Amino acid sequence: MKPFSPILRRALFLSLVFLFLVITPAAVFYASGYKLSNLSFVETGGLYISVPISGAVVSINGQDEQVTHLLSRSVYIPDLPPGKYAVDVTAEGYYTWHKNLVVEPKVVTDAGALLIPTDFAAVEILVGIKDSAVASSTRVVSRAEFNTLLDAFKKKPLAVLESEVEKPLEVENGKGLFVENGSVIVRWQKNASSTPSSFCFIPSECAQEIVVKKAGKDKAISAHFFARGVVYATERSGLFFAEIDVRQPQLVVPLYQKRGVDFRIVGGSIIIKEGTRLYTVEGL
Repeated sequence: MKPFSPILRRALFLSLVFLFLVITPAAVFYASGYKLSNLSFVETGGLYISVPISGAVVSINGQDEQVTHLLSRSVYIPDLPPGKYAVDVTAEGYYTWHKNLVVEPKVVTDAGALLIPTDFAAVEILVGIKDSAVASSTRVVSRAEFNTLLDAFKKKPLAVLESEVEKPLEVENGKGLFVENGSVIVRWQKNASSTPSSFCFIPSECAQEIVVKKAGKDKAISAHFFARGVVYATERSGLFFAEIDVRQPQLVVPLYQKRGVDFRIVGGSIIIKEGTRLYTVEGL
């Protein structure tokens, strides 16, 4: 094989130098969080979505990205140009969780998907023998258990008078729950520097409170923290379950739509009182 001519060797050398000068900066830029877009490098960010179940599909702007599984229920999508992204988490038997999230340069925007089952139901609580055959729409308890549930309603519901607005009804993981003039509000009770991402419109702009339900014509009368969200009752429309996140849209699911119902959380279960009847929400 004949050796390359001096001219060809010089051309090859210059070509390799050129490629080195082009590829090396590109690799450094990419490793530093930049991405080539429209023939220029832009700083990128990422999305991190935590999902409570396996088998859920996480989609970004309508395109399926990943499916969660037993060993990994979180999804990380890196190298995203700054901007707003429509994120959907879907799973069979659950309401779709949808959120518009903003990605900023060199920042990972995180969110926790709240997946609510679609097949929950309010079943009536009856006094009787537990082993007896009953309709699937009822739950049988002893007389003593029934009376214990009734006694829970003798206590003042978690609502607040105008003169008590500074005192939270409940505090959970640094979040304070308030019902003020018919609105349900969750306020961050700790230092602003530790504000969770659920309180942030965008990663660089956070609020200290989230209005879970605005008063309007149908005012809230009571509320409780429940399963990473808030259950609240209104004067006219009944009972609802809502997520705690300032970013839109907010997921709100009706639990029991009857006027004038009351509720309590007893032993980790939602107990509803309508007149003299008691119900519990199963499958939530």
